[in-house]
Amino acid sequence: MWELSDVLTLYWCDTELGTITNLSGDQPWMFGDFEPHAAAQKFRLFFDACVNEDDSSDDIEALFDPELLADENWHVRKQDLSRLDISLPAIHRADSNISWRWRSDNTPHSTPHPLTLVI
Repeated sequence: MWELSDVLTLYWCDTELGTITNLSGDQPWMFGDFEPHAAAQKFRLFFDACVNEDDSSDDIEALFDPELLADENWHVRKQDLSRLDISLPAIHRADSNISWRWRSDNTPHSTPHPLTLVI
């Protein structure tokens, strides 16, 4: 389980890309503030293309390595290093924001979310 006060770290495969703080959610989406680490520099153009609404998904697929687009390569880790699988994140560098969806059964979407009203 996780808490909104958790600090998460974004990974692509084994590459640590940045820190996520100030978590919030509107299921199925999660949001946070993103502070990039040095390794994220190589992903700048990719992150920008993923959130550019003028580009089609066909353009992105033609421009970037399919491994970057594969959901199974993206995850976050809690401070205890437990892994939580996510979909391809949307990183808005200008606002230092990140959004994503939980991806597998071992992640929080399979349990009541602290922001979800259960009736």
